[in-house]
Amino acid sequence: QSTWGKCGTEVVNKSDTINIHTTYYTTTLTMKNVNRRENEGVFTITGTNTQGTDSAQLKITVLDTPDAVDDLKVTETTSESVTLEWRPPPYDGGMTITHYVVEKRESTQHKKTSSKVNDCCKELTFTVPKLTKGTEYIFTVYAVNEMGSGDRCETKPTIAQEMYTAPKAPENVKVEDIYKDRVTVLWTAPADD
Repeated sequence: QSTWGKCGTEVVNKSDTINIHTTYYTTTLTMKNVNRRENEGVFTITGTNTQGTDSAQLKITVLDTPDAVDDLKVTETTSESVTLEWRPPPYDGGMTITHYVVEKRESTQHKKTSSKVNDCCKELTFTVPKLTKGTEYIFTVYAVNEMGSGDRCETKPTIAQEMYTAPKAPENVKVEDIYKDRVTVLWTAPADD
């Protein structure tokens, strides 16, 4: 007699997804329509006969596309480029990530109009060149493994402009006191620093 288990619970036949076939010498567990959340993990096969009981464990990894990349953010902007950074997806689909794809679109355009700016990025950062000054963009990054493309992750709308500009002039400048060797000048901070 053989039984299959996962996480301390016996695995039983389910006609549409799980089939267990046992003969005198073998037992086979077949899973259909698998997904990693339900079917991935450590399974235990236990065999019992007149001589005793023994069990063995096997780890099942469901191969899938990766999750979305983690912590996608814009780290620098200029009037002509934007630098993006991200972390690898929390789940790689059970396979090595081969590369990342970076796309851009103007924020007023539909998602389907995104254009690829790097379709084989090997790093966790990329500078998107040739942007139009003052235009608002949305950038998309996704991981790829041998099973295919992972979930997409988008940035917030970002304007192609210099991150840092010269501050505006101080406001309400006035001379308070004049002395022989010094002058006291007062002002308020500019509205845009």
